[in-house]
Amino acid sequence: MPRLAVSNMNDLWDILRSLLMPMIGGLIGGFFVSWQAKKRIEKREFLDRVNFSLNMIKEEQLRFRTLLEKPGAEVFLNPEITKMVNRAAKLTTGDDSLLPIPKKDYWLCLNALLNEVSEKFASGFLKIDMDCSSCSTTYVMCLTCEVSDDIKTRKIRAMLMKKSLIENLPAQDPQVERPSHKVRVVTLRQLAAAYQDPARNHCFVEVELCV
Repeated sequence: MPRLAVSNMNDLWDILRSLLMPMIGGLIGGFFVSWQAKKRIEKREFLDRVNFSLNMIKEEQLRFRTLLEKPGAEVFLNPEITKMVNRAAKLTTGDDSLLPIPKKDYWLCLNALLNEVSEKFASGFLKIDMDCSSCSTTYVMCLTCEVSDDIKTRKIRAMLMKKSLIENLPAQDPQVERPSHKVRVVTLRQLAAAYQDPARNHCFVEVELCV
């Protein structure tokens, strides 16, 4: 068995420090990660994830369904973009759920969403190319983070809705599946107004989805 050569107390301290510091760092790091996770649960805030939410009105009732949900780091890939999106999500308000990302950087974020969604619907485009039966519709997508006491969990959401819907929201509020879903009605009206505003149309991107 190899032996450690210790000539003086300084050598002993150097050896102990080299052994103990990684252990202490690991313990502190583990505690910090655990503390952060606990705080997110307490606040019902999960801004490290991106939820892709499909919004529709069927039979005069608002319905929204999750298409997929992934860690933000797996959607945006670049850590700096991920941090930028996360910071912007913390700045949204009940009056404006669109993420306040600088205009020059917005396309980078929206393009990441496009790539994620397009991959999930790639088979639809193959059907078109093969002259198989398929259908396609143009959707509008944007980045939001809703703020309301009625929301059970606060997340970054990539909102999707038909272009025809965001351009022609009914004047009368649709019915909702649950009382807490009234928040989404408010959100959709905010988005529809922003979509018509030339100064904010960079916050939206159109995507053709095929199935």
